[in-house]
Amino acid sequence: MAERFQLGVAHGFSRHEVDGEFTPLAPDSFAHLILAPSGMAALERAMIPFGQTAYGILLLDSFTRSRAKLPDPVAIVLFDRDYSLIGHFLELRGERSDVKCTYCSYRPDQPPPAYPPISLVYVPDWEIFATMARGSPLLAGAWSSLSDADQSKRWLCIADPLPKQWVATMEASDHDTFTRIRG
Repeated sequence: MAERFQLGVAHGFSRHEVDGEFTPLAPDSFAHLILAPSGMAALERAMIPFGQTAYGILLLDSFTRSRAKLPDPVAIVLFDRDYSLIGHFLELRGERSDVKCTYCSYRPDQPPPAYPPISLVYVPDWEIFATMARGSPLLAGAWSSLSDADQSKRWLCIADPLPKQWVATMEASDHDTFTRIRG
């Protein structure tokens, strides 16, 4: 069964000096995700195949979401590996630009691939999550794990592996789907 952990979000505040005076504190777009120790331990175990650490992936998340000015997600779905399903994800997402994905094997010293894999999905609200889960096995298992969770809170879902036959079928045609969507 997929694991789920409540996420906390700590937003930063900043102030600037203008003409020798400091401006009032104002929220900035940089936010850190916070997990209880049990969640950090599970995330640490989940990061081993990617050669990452729990702290490293949370820092990468903070930078990624602050630069892209993404809203705080209601759920982050973490898969067990990088899947070659970006075309399927883009097709499932449709015109929505607020549902994002990335991959955990990212390395800052390497250029991102033109055809990136997917191992993390950021879901901005529960309705979108339910709709996408009904449309594909990609998010169905994670939704099943979180559908009864307190929707006033934010969650990390460490998803079960996706169905092997479905993955094999979808990955075989995903590059063509990606190319068709990206034109």
